[in-house]
Amino acid sequence: MNSANDKICHYIELNYPEHWQHFIIRGRQIGNEKKWTKELALASIKDGVLSEKHDAKFANYLNVRKKLQSNLISFSILAFVVAQLISAIV
Repeated sequence: MNSANDKICHYIELNYPEHWQHFIIRGRQIGNEKKWTKELALASIKDGVLSEKHDAKFANYLNVRKKLQSNLISFSILAFVVAQLISAIV
């Protein structure tokens, strides 16, 4: 998941530099520039300035990220169910 987020942030940094600079400035104001720049960029994908970008490569990165999130949720549910079954058997 971190790898997908890093790729998305790198893509934003290269292709949307004006937005990236805005995220850097806001991240610096919040505290930890490196951490918050990425968090702000990723948050803007959902409901911010980057949510309306219709760039094919950007959309591909977002699809990969959504698949990873879905897989993570599915794996967590499966692990919980297996743990419950094991505890019921033992």
